[in-house]
Parts: sequence; structure tokens; C-alpha cells
Amino acid sequence: FGMKLAFNNLKLKAMKKISLIFTMLMCLCTWTFWSDINTYIPYNQHVSNIYQTALTRAALDEATGNGAKSLQWKLLAKRHDAYNDTTSVFNYHDSIVLGYDNHGNADSQVSVYYSGGSWQNSGKIIYTFDNNNNITYGTGYNWNNVSNNWVPYADVTQTYNAGNKLLSIVYRNYIPWISGFRNSYQYVYTYDASNNNLTNIYQLWDTTTTSWVNSRKNIYTWDANNKQLTGISQVWDAGLGSWVNNRQDLYTNDVSGNRLTDILQNWYGSAWYNSSKSLNTYDGNNNKTQNISQNWDSVNAVWKNQWKYDYTFDANNNNTNELDRHWDNTNLIWVNAYQTSWTYVDVHKRSTSLEQIWDNTHTVWVNYYKSAYSYDGNFNETTLESQTHKDNF
Repeated sequence: FGMKLAFNNLKLKAMKKISLIFTMLMCLCTWTFWSDINTYIPYNQHVSNIYQTALTRAALDEATGNGAKSLQWKLLAKRHDAYNDTTSVFNYHDSIVLGYDNHGNADSQVSVYYSGGSWQNSGKIIYTFDNNNNITYGTGYNWNNVSNNWVPYADVTQTYNAGNKLLSIVYRNYIPWISGFRNSYQYVYTYDASNNNLTNIYQLWDTTTTSWVNSRKNIYTWDANNKQLTGISQVWDAGLGSWVNNRQDLYTNDVSGNRLTDILQNWYGSAWYNSSKSLNTYDGNNNKTQNISQNWDSVNAVWKNQWKYDYTFDANNNNTNELDRHWDNTNLIWVNAYQTSWTYVDVHKRSTSLEQIWDNTHTVWVNYYKSAYSYDGNFNETTLESQTHKDNF
């Protein structure tokens, strides 16, 4: 049950205390040509990263003789270039610039776009953090080209419990004619003594009654090892003035806490009915090696195979291959569909990836998409060269 912060394309995952943008931006990369241009063509974008080193708290302690020196790399900017098929070159398109507070939290993001030979302001997001580095407030702005200033369009306020778990997220829209913010929607969370999420309630703001109105609710149960057992989704029935079941997930887990099964059921009338099932298998290192998805056949009252995903890992527990197959109901066998292979450098840094589609007529794998990753001396990802096979066009 996630909360989307409608800051343009920026999203916050509701049960995370740190914005998804930081994960996204720290993984950005560069798209460029492959030398093998006779076989592959460039993809349609090119992204460049700029990093800086920032002394961590350990490094600051070292300066006073209290610790060992360490370095923390911060992503300062990401530039996206669009590929021009006519000129066969990349042109500037847009860029994002990040700012950080004294604790290393990314507290600002400014987006710009390239037009008329220069960079133009587009959007801005400013964050505030508490002493535990949780985002407590965020404001989104758009650039007004007429008045040449930043104009707010939305803000978000987040509260936490003592365990740094989200208690509430309130989203407000900026209303120009009142020169202020007005409530739009909110999420409210409850937890058990182990900080497992028990309920999430999504509510909408009623401007007529100036009050929050129920919309959706999720209810979760957990076992003694804090592994999720069930998840029930409900919708608010205003006529009945009560919550009505919608769907539920039933989970089983192994002794290591890995999820073995997930059965999805839908609510009809006054009972739960099977819909789909997911079955997982793991190796001795708790890597998921297989997933099988099935749908419920209500006529014959049996589960029917749909898709099977097999995962292969190397000695360092890196995923080196994923094989996707669908079920042939006529011949009752699994049939190849897609596969992706990866190689790695420096133990866990991904070096290459290759996506292929199965040609059932010629019974061979056909290349579709490939990528190559590059890193600097500190193993920050600096480039990602990606291309689609020209035979696919």
C-alpha cells in the first residue's frame, strides 16, 4: 500500500522513510553508442552523471581523532540527452540538479530542460528532514516563465512514530485563488508492538464538509517471526457506512522467512474466491531460484499454470540469468518466451545485460536489447550503454 507524492514524476514509497528519488538518482547512468553499430542501433536517450565526494560523519570524527576517514559519494547532477534519428547525434534534453543538507540528505532537486540554446527552469522540490533523517515536509514548485519565479503546486507532510515508521502522509494542492494549500488526500498507518504495519487507511478531503472521507483500507496480519501472513484490501461503502472486502492475499513462509506461496482471492457477495497463486523456490543461500504463477480454474476447481521464471546465481549470489516460460495448455509443457543474462565486475557490480526473445519457429534465442555498465575508480556507476537490436525495427 504505497503513497504516491505527485511531484511530477517523483514518487515516495509510503512505507519507506527515504524518498524513492534518492534510490533512482543514485542509479542513473549514461546511454551512448555501441561500437558494433552494424548490428545494433543507439537507444533514444543519453544520461550523464556528476559526482562529488563528501566527508561522512566518520571522516569528521577522524579530523578530531575519533574515527577512521571515509568518503561518501554524492550525485550532484544527471543530464538526459535525446537521440535524434535524423542527425544520428544526442541533443541536450533535460537535467536534474541535487542539493544536500549537512547530514547528507538530498534536500533539493531542481529540474531544467534545454531549449533555444540554453537551459530553462522547469520544476523544483524542497525537502525538510527530522533528526532521524526522515522526510517530514516537501514542497513542489513549477517555474513560471511569465513572472520568472517559482510557483508552488503541492506539498506533503509526513509524521513518524518512535521507530521511524510512517504514521501519516498528508498531501495538499496549492490553490492560486486562495494563495494557499488545501488538503487533497492522506494516508494513516497503525503498527503492532513490533512495528509491523497493521492498517493503512487512504482518505480523500471533502471540500464541502471540510473533513476526511474514507476511501480504501488495507489490513495486515503477521506471524511470531514478523513475517506477513495476510493482506486484506477493503473499500469504503458510503451508503452502508462501513468497510467492504475487496481482495486478500494469503502468504506462507519458510523457516528463513522467504515467501513460499501467495494466494490472491477476490471478494464476491459474502465469500472469498480464488483468483491466482504464486509459488516460490529458494536455494541454500535464500536466493529465489524459481517462481510459478497459476490462475484458478473455477469450472474444474484446479490451479492452472501460467508462467514460470527460473533464476540462476553465481558463487557471489549475483543473478546471472532469468528464464521466462509460459505454459502450453495444448502440449502441457513449458515454452520459452524471454531470457535475460547478466555479467558482473568487482563481485557485485553489474557489467553487462542481454535480453533475448525466443523464436519458436527456428527454436533459437533472438537478441533484442543489450546494455553495458561502466564505473569510475570508486565504483560509482557512470555510464550505461544500451541498444536495441536493429532487426527488431
